[in-house]
Amino acid sequence: MANKGWGCGSIIGVILILIFIGSLIDKNKKEDYQSKTNTSTSNQFSPKPKPLKETAIELVKIKDFNWHKGGFGNIMIADFTIDNKSPYDIKDITVTCTHRSKSETKIDITKGTIYDVIKAGKTKKFNKINLGFVHSQSSSCNCEITNLELYYGTGN
Repeated sequence: MANKGWGCGSIIGVILILIFIGSLIDKNKKEDYQSKTNTSTSNQFSPKPKPLKETAIELVKIKDFNWHKGGFGNIMIADFTIDNKSPYDIKDITVTCTHRSKSETKIDITKGTIYDVIKAGKTKKFNKINLGFVHSQSSSCNCEITNLELYYGTGN
């Protein structure tokens, strides 16, 4: 009479098949890990360069600044000296000013664009720039350059 149960050979065959399947799964996991590691390592050591405009904004500063209220006490009039320490000629410089009251409460923000060109490495003074309406209780002001365009010559 024949034995219809699992023989020793059958059990060994099933074990070998399971080991083979396990090794395939392990190999795929290792390849996934290596590809993720290589990607993150290559990104870690090759940072993206900053855009030229962003570099210029960081290197262009307001050197001297004075302001007063004109009109009926509600228009900001300012004098700026802007120092372009960037290696690029710049134009259309946006100045953003934050106004505070006597109690140091932030009460207003004004923006204006100076439509002129400042050559690389040069300083330029701008007088009586109208930055628009300002809160009547503004008593102090801090201004910074928040945008500009790079200037590449005539027709730009």
